[in-house]
Amino acid sequence: SVLVDRDGHQHSLETATISGLPEDVNWPEPVMLKAADGKTDTYGVIFRPSNFDPSQRYPVLDCTYNYATPVGSFTNNTTGERHYLSAWAYAELGFICVMIFNRGNEGLRDTAFNSYQDPKLPLEAMRFRFNKEDCVAGIQQLAEQHSYMDLDRVGVVEFGSIPTAVAGLLLYPDFYKVGVSINAQTDSRLFGCIATQDEGYPELEDFAEDLKGKLLIIHGMLEDVITPAMMFRMVEALQKANKRFDMLLLPNLGHGSTSYTIQRSWDYMVEHLLGEEPPEAFRLKTVFG
Repeated sequence: SVLVDRDGHQHSLETATISGLPEDVNWPEPVMLKAADGKTDTYGVIFRPSNFDPSQRYPVLDCTYNYATPVGSFTNNTTGERHYLSAWAYAELGFICVMIFNRGNEGLRDTAFNSYQDPKLPLEAMRFRFNKEDCVAGIQQLAEQHSYMDLDRVGVVEFGSIPTAVAGLLLYPDFYKVGVSINAQTDSRLFGCIATQDEGYPELEDFAEDLKGKLLIIHGMLEDVITPAMMFRMVEALQKANKRFDMLLLPNLGHGSTSYTIQRSWDYMVEHLLGEEPPEAFRLKTVFG
């Protein structure tokens, strides 16, 4: 960061350093892909583990977050920085992680791109969407280029309340095998004055019959933005559909994540997607408490 005064003199304010990163870190790779329509350019980032071996086969983790800063950007904004580093951390566990800036994201491209709706689940009244159509298409394109990506083991996680994991597992059940949902906004009719959904549009609970993969639902009972009622409606729909799923309710968790919820998400992916047993004695410590 440089400050230039009116006389043209430059004053250095700060200089970025990577001294805090491990020496063997594997830098993320930006990529350009095509949307599901085969025409629209989309952009993404691939994260690989530091001990990456191209001769091996790796499970793939969709870490796309459909909101806020552009995919792959690293900024002071916590919504950008956190998701960037989270995908990098997941990669270190042994996954190939992918983030894709798909159609229907918020306000950073032209109107046609921003307003696109996944035909499987149109959400006309929402200010953001969770279109997984382009993510599926993008990951399939990457797998054609990189034989180390195992499309028989694809998972999806969410770092905020946008229900990308639930949407992936319910709308594309043959593609996504494992997902972790944290405080997911699964029913727009219960989103109050922020964005109400008109009757006649489908909700995620309407696709409960389609669940095939492993799903962990994590929700805070003190969540004041994404009301627990949304989660309970989804749970009831899965119950009526006779589906098996895992659930973790935390009595003092509000709107956000903690070190514990992050660790439980890691553990779930390691166990059900990587096929290994998480270490019992490990305790994750992060700035999220």
